[in-house]
Amino acid sequence: MEDYSHRISAAALRRRGLVETSGRRANWKVSATEAGRAYLERTAGSDPPTPRQANRPVTQGLVDEIVASGGSRRYPRKRYYEQGGIDYARRAELAMAYGKVPERKRLQVAPVSDDELQIDLVYLPEELTVPLHEVPVPAKVTRYHAVVTRFRRMTHRLEISRAALPRASRILQALVVEAERRGYQVEVAPDGERKRYGHPGWSGPKDGHIVVSADGCSTAIRLSEEGLPSRANWEQRNSRYTGGRWVPPPLAEYEANATGRLKLDVVSGYSNRASSWADRKSWSLDDKLPEVLAEVEIRAIEQHQREEEAKRRAAERQLK
Repeated sequence: MEDYSHRISAAALRRRGLVETSGRRANWKVSATEAGRAYLERTAGSDPPTPRQANRPVTQGLVDEIVASGGSRRYPRKRYYEQGGIDYARRAELAMAYGKVPERKRLQVAPVSDDELQIDLVYLPEELTVPLHEVPVPAKVTRYHAVVTRFRRMTHRLEISRAALPRASRILQALVVEAERRGYQVEVAPDGERKRYGHPGWSGPKDGHIVVSADGCSTAIRLSEEGLPSRANWEQRNSRYTGGRWVPPPLAEYEANATGRLKLDVVSGYSNRASSWADRKSWSLDDKLPEVLAEVEIRAIEQHQREEEAKRRAAERQLK
């Protein structure tokens, strides 16, 4: 055999005790063990073993269970203080984020009691079916948008390693430029109220890094790197009071667990659709920018629907 793929298979069989390997390079050999020969005899007999099934993601398993149950199924409800157990609400969110849900459908999660929640596979309303338009990420940027420039200069907010910052800046450039092309307003997230000891009230998980406003609906988005903690919380925990001021530790300590995988989160409001996108083996964050902007548009539509519903109810109360 000319390539090395057979050696990977042999290693898997060796771990199961079915073969033995010896030697290396041209002298590499593999031979069946007694258990391996017995397995082959059983395979050729009248009662062959069931073939091993490929690993199935738990998110796909959840969707398959709900589909098999007619589109609705109840699951145990995990409490925030419980150790262990399965968080089915979170699993449903990840199933949508990873594209496991059939096209033009979504998983709708609703508590039915203190101990149970119900997950339904429902069609997206026609008005919430937003087409995805390409958002090209430039290979090189000669001049950053003002929002991106300000984002890069606010180093105390960056939740991205210095190595990943160039790519993160290009992704943010593509997102901001396309948002403005569609008529939206984009700005850097405000600081918010200040906390004690001079620490800013801003934090990435709470306020995000940019705010995209579409049709009067503001959506806060956080751009971070997996493996890095919340920058504001990390600095508050690790800063030292020296020379009359709070001094954070060296940046290298913050970047110690950087993975290079970038992530975008919608941190404002709540939705049981996907609100988080990140680099994965099957795609890069660049590929998910159309979904991020589609979520911004859908949230604006939903906000207008809630406002109209509130007006309708208020008018009904006046008539009573």
